[in-house]
Amino acid sequence: MKDRAVEDAFWRGILGFRPYWYGGRKDDTLDYVSSQVPNGTDWIEYMLNVGPNPNPHQLGSAYHFSLGVAHMSDAVAALARNHCEGPNCTKTQMGRDGKVQLNLFDPDLTRAEFMEFHPSGKTCCSAFTGPQPTETEDR
Repeated sequence: MKDRAVEDAFWRGILGFRPYWYGGRKDDTLDYVSSQVPNGTDWIEYMLNVGPNPNPHQLGSAYHFSLGVAHMSDAVAALARNHCEGPNCTKTQMGRDGKVQLNLFDPDLTRAEFMEFHPSGKTCCSAFTGPQPTETEDR
């Protein structure tokens, strides 16, 4: 995605999503724009500045899905029970939004991201403007 205004016109203007958070790989760039669904706490995040000719790993990292977890330790334990072994199955990191995450890639290099519902670290770039999701939210 290259044009935030066009994305905002669709997600916010037509579908009614509302601002949630934005940030970048560096404090002075805008690479990620998150918008929440109209009546809930789920959100989408569009990745800007992917580059003109991304390789498969870059595409898979940018165009990913995220699974929310209350505690990353529970996700790591579940992965271990399912025979996910090695550092890729345990390496967590702090996202720019202050939320702990763990990234796995499927055989086609699509990123499956586990992310804690609530930030526990420093949030860069912008404050959250909507409520945080929970594991007990009615769906």
